[in-house]
Amino acid sequence: MMTASRSVSASCCNRARTALRLIAGLAILCGAMVGASGEARSNNAGNPINTYPPIWGAGVTVTCGSNCFTCCNCCPPGPPQGWLTGTPGYAALRNWILNTFYNSTVIPAYRNWSHQMAGVIMMEARMIGGFYDAQAHMSATRDLQRLSAEALRDYTPSEAVCQFGTLAKSLAGTDEKAKNAQRVMSEIAIARGLGTFGSIGATGRGQDNADRIRNFVLNTCNSVDNDGAMASMCNAAATDKRYNHDIDYVRTLGVPETIRGDFSDASLTAEESDLVTLGHNLYGSQIWLKRMSDYDFKSGTGQSLYQMMRALNAKRALAENSYNVLVGMKSLGTPAVLNYTDTVLQNLGMPPKDREAYFTTSVNGSGTTVKGNPSYYAQMDVLTKRIYQDPSFYANLMDKRANVARQQAAMEGLELMQGRDIYGSMSRSEMLLALLVEMEAARLQNKVQNDTTTK
Repeated sequence: MMTASRSVSASCCNRARTALRLIAGLAILCGAMVGASGEARSNNAGNPINTYPPIWGAGVTVTCGSNCFTCCNCCPPGPPQGWLTGTPGYAALRNWILNTFYNSTVIPAYRNWSHQMAGVIMMEARMIGGFYDAQAHMSATRDLQRLSAEALRDYTPSEAVCQFGTLAKSLAGTDEKAKNAQRVMSEIAIARGLGTFGSIGATGRGQDNADRIRNFVLNTCNSVDNDGAMASMCNAAATDKRYNHDIDYVRTLGVPETIRGDFSDASLTAEESDLVTLGHNLYGSQIWLKRMSDYDFKSGTGQSLYQMMRALNAKRALAENSYNVLVGMKSLGTPAVLNYTDTVLQNLGMPPKDREAYFTTSVNGSGTTVKGNPSYYAQMDVLTKRIYQDPSFYANLMDKRANVARQQAAMEGLELMQGRDIYGSMSRSEMLLALLVEMEAARLQNKVQNDTTTK
């Protein structure tokens, strides 16, 4: 196609070039004719050319004279003044040039040349447009393929990202259960301190001491204590799993990640009983001697005494609140993440017995092994500590940038949750410190008042 267009262009150019040369020659000829005066002369005096053939299309024979210029074989005679408008031969030549030659030769040649050039230019424009269309199509295809690859790369979550979501699946529900256990423990302690009907201190200090000693003899007494002197007091049915759980904070609450205690149901487990007993021994080991009667409330002294009792119970409740929070955090959670958490501990190389202790696995009455649902404390322990002890976590960081950013966002979210827990612990510490300052200020105030009264 390109060779054909070049041939057409060359043919048109040759035709145009020939026409231009012919017009230029005729212009020179006409200039010579217009500029001459008198007869036309030849530079060859011995062989003068007196005539020249008739002009094509004019039908006129012109005599040159004895001397004729040799610009051509025979030139027409030089016209006199006014020859432009009066000589028939010149008018015929002029009409032939302007009408016959120009209209029949020049204009068709230029018309054909312009048509062919327009066709060539349109063909070239179509080819250039085709190149542009192909370039735009290939660019759009490349962009679509690039975006598809980026979407496949960025929107394919990894297993490490899913791990954070599965391990934190029931964290909110477990947190609510922890708060519920905290409220239950607080209500038990306040009811005991106030001597509420139905509580262990309903009739006063005597009933409270008797029930606590009975629980000690039946459940937590260790016969080998005091060089075996406790053997005559302890119950033979007591097991070593509950020995001294009423006074051993470490074994009862400190070490276990999850305690088999669910304060949202009506059943009472051994762990729940031990936690309540430990709280009674740690906070308010002695309560009021007896319950106040109607006569005590009607007297002014009894009313003042009751106010002092409620003030003391408020201070004890504030101090025991930290203990209740820990009990709630380590109580049984929801079962949604039990298998996932067990898998994490298994990948860390933890043997089955240690995992059973981690989840406080027990055997029910039918002999079936029952695992405990991870507590809020256990879930946060796995999310903020255990998974980072697994080398595969750092190997999974060699992943797509989007997945690494997702893991970082999940870690920052867990950091906020852990920071909120730390903030709550600091707030409780500040409240305890404020309570100590208030108690010390009250002691100094009583001393000043007593000194003033004495003096």
